[in-house]
Amino acid sequence: MAQFQIKYVGTALPGNAEVVTLFDTVASGWGANAFSTLQVSRIYVALVNSQAGTLKEYKSLDRGVTWTQIDPDRAVAAVAANSENGYDYLVAPYQDWKLTWTNGATPQTLFSASIAATDQRVIGN
Repeated sequence: MAQFQIKYVGTALPGNAEVVTLFDTVASGWGANAFSTLQVSRIYVALVNSQAGTLKEYKSLDRGVTWTQIDPDRAVAAVAANSENGYDYLVAPYQDWKLTWTNGATPQTLFSASIAATDQRVIGN
């Protein structure tokens, strides 16, 4: 099993209704079809967030000129003490892919994103 970490380089503490990109294959400088080239099937994101927000997943067929939202918005509640919110995404089919966080009405006082890519197609139990 191959796995590697992806560094989140966005806003440290997203503010009121701020949209931040957690990961974007185009902006990160990955080549087109990087998931296929690097044999990445899934992206796992672990968030520690003190306030609610929304995750949105997008794909692009033209290197980010046009982004199409893949799934409905995913509402994320504030994390419980000493835990994190975990989300798993199948990315293998996409030429380019990005994941954004839209912050809720209250600025974060605690926010971190751990992102990992893996070649595992099926979610492990």
